[in-house]
Amino acid sequence: MSAQSALPGQPTPSVTDTIHKLQERLMEAENTLQNLVKTKVTLEHDLSVKANSLFLDQEKCMSLRKSFPSMPRLVGYT
Repeated sequence: MSAQSALPGQPTPSVTDTIHKLQERLMEAENTLQNLVKTKVTLEHDLSVKANSLFLDQEKCMSLRKSFPSMPRLVGYT
């Protein structure tokens, strides 16, 4: 069917094909966006856990570690 023989008000086959291809690309882009958002949420959670772990280590555990003798002192070098 050529562009001249298309019915008035009806898109030509090439326009219809283009619309379908664009709709497919839009769906792919939306799926990619969803995956990126999920990945972002996961990374933000992991970062939060790591920041909390560092806080606990520095604020809660460091004072305990400082009170223990160092390894060279335990071995007898100092």
